[in-house]
Amino acid sequence: MKKNEIIKKFIKDRNIHAEILYFKDTVESVEAASKASGIPPEKIVKTLLVKVNGEIIAVLIPGNNRLDYKKLKKVTNSKRVRLLYPHEVKNISGFRIGEVSPLTPLFTKLKVIADRKIQDLDVVLVGGGTLKSLVKIKVKELIRVIDPLITDVTK
Repeated sequence: MKKNEIIKKFIKDRNIHAEILYFKDTVESVEAASKASGIPPEKIVKTLLVKVNGEIIAVLIPGNNRLDYKKLKKVTNSKRVRLLYPHEVKNISGFRIGEVSPLTPLFTKLKVIADRKIQDLDVVLVGGGTLKSLVKIKVKELIRVIDPLITDVTK
């Protein structure tokens, strides 16, 4: 199954109200996604895969923010926290960095943390499974689907 088909199927099977957007240029970074979509960086949600004491978790943060490792360590009661390397992201998710979407079956198996700033937004863009796609979704719908722990994990 093609990567974008995984996202489409996940959205359809779970009756998620979301729209997949396709772009001519790549949208693998917040800056590129903002430029192509016209949406400000704070409304583009980064999906990070992180290793916390040997366990893989997902962290969602607004595009204009950076992950605060000290806060994440405190929230997860961990001593060791690091982003996954690109090859680890690909091996675990099937997606490259810049393609990862929280709207995949993988996220039903992972612990997910969302920065609290996300809940203040109405509609956001998340990864769409390819370097030229994003998914437009209401934050309430995203939270309903992925059921994250909502807390402060950004600088």
